[in-house]
Amino acid sequence: MQKITLIAVSKIKTSWVNEAISLYANRINHSCKFEIVEIDASDKQQENEKLTTALEKRRGTIILLDELGKLHTSQTFAAFIGKERDRGNELTFVLGGAYGFSDEMKKKYAQHIALSTMTFPHELCRVIFLEQLYRAETILSGTGYHH
Repeated sequence: MQKITLIAVSKIKTSWVNEAISLYANRINHSCKFEIVEIDASDKQQENEKLTTALEKRRGTIILLDELGKLHTSQTFAAFIGKERDRGNELTFVLGGAYGFSDEMKKKYAQHIALSTMTFPHELCRVIFLEQLYRAETILSGTGYHH
C-alpha cells in the first residue's frame, strides 16, 4: 500500500475545516497509508528550518504545493499518483505557510504542483488538496466518485 504524507505549516483552528480534513483523511486511508504532519513556525526562517528538518527524514518523491507549480487536471493528478504508486514510491506533499518556500527549497525539490492560479487561505488549500487526493484515489480505483 502506497504511503502518502502531507506536511503542512500551521495548525488548523477552524472547526469546519478540521471536520473536512478528517472526512477526507479517513476516506484516503482506505486506499493508501496517509498521514498529515503539522509544522508550527512563527517566522519565515523558522518555517524553512522546520520544513527542511522534516523533509530530511522522508523517502520517495517530495512535491511542493506552490502557486507557481505545474497545473493538473484531476485525471492527470491521478495518473501522477498512480505512476508513483506503481514505481513503489512514497509521496510527500508540502503545503507551505504564508511566507512561501525558500529559493533553496524550491531548487532542492524540483517537483512543484499548483492547486490553482487563484490564491486561497491556507486552511482551505489543505481541504482542496485532500479532496483532490481523494478524487485521484477514486479515479485510480474506478469507484465513480469522479464523473
